[in-house]
Amino acid sequence: MNQSSVLTTQDVCSGYGTATVVRDISVDILTNEIVGIIGRNGVGKSTFVKTIIGLIHASNGKVTLFGKDITNLQPELIARKGVGYVPQGRGIFPRMTVNEHLLLGGYLQRDTQKRSRFNKLIFDLFPILHERKSQMAGSLSGGQQEMLAIGRALAGGPEVLILDEPSEGVQPNIVGQIGEAISNFRKQLSLSIILIDQNASLISNTVDRAYAVEKGSVVAMLDSDAVRDEEKLSQVLSI
Repeated sequence: MNQSSVLTTQDVCSGYGTATVVRDISVDILTNEIVGIIGRNGVGKSTFVKTIIGLIHASNGKVTLFGKDITNLQPELIARKGVGYVPQGRGIFPRMTVNEHLLLGGYLQRDTQKRSRFNKLIFDLFPILHERKSQMAGSLSGGQQEMLAIGRALAGGPEVLILDEPSEGVQPNIVGQIGEAISNFRKQLSLSIILIDQNASLISNTVDRAYAVEKGSVVAMLDSDAVRDEEKLSQVLSI
């Protein structure tokens, strides 16, 4: 299958106030590809993806989606253009039900048939959400909340999905289920996915390749063979 660029960044810099955190990061995400952004805590991974989706201002560089410049657009405009985001910490509203979260995520999807198809897919991927669709999100386990956060992002029908630390605070067996779901909806929806995580097993079993980040810069690109080597991957994650 021919793969073309879906989302690219060129020499992107960003940070907080006068502090530069992300330094000249360039990545290229292709169609139907899962790409890891890996590295220790505090190296700028989350800041980088927040810059992609407009939550943090890029002080330099360029972000393009399907060849069109989306640098520093408002986050809601970037979402409307097809970029979904699952934040670190999930961003769940405890006093809203599972179903209300999916309705919230689907507000961008105006095609009712597509919305229905996405909801069916979400419930097929995460049956527990269907079982608990009337339950308050705050009463779900950490793993179930992560599934809900992913489902909410999928409900909007994105073409690119960014997942920030989906394994954080999740039991190992549930992490495996989430990894399988990521691979499944990539295939079923032909999504391009950016996966940030420090879980070597999740990265190794899920991504096609990965960019290693240290001190705000890309220091290595790991091909498919390298990301399948958990020992080598663990060394990169502990740099």
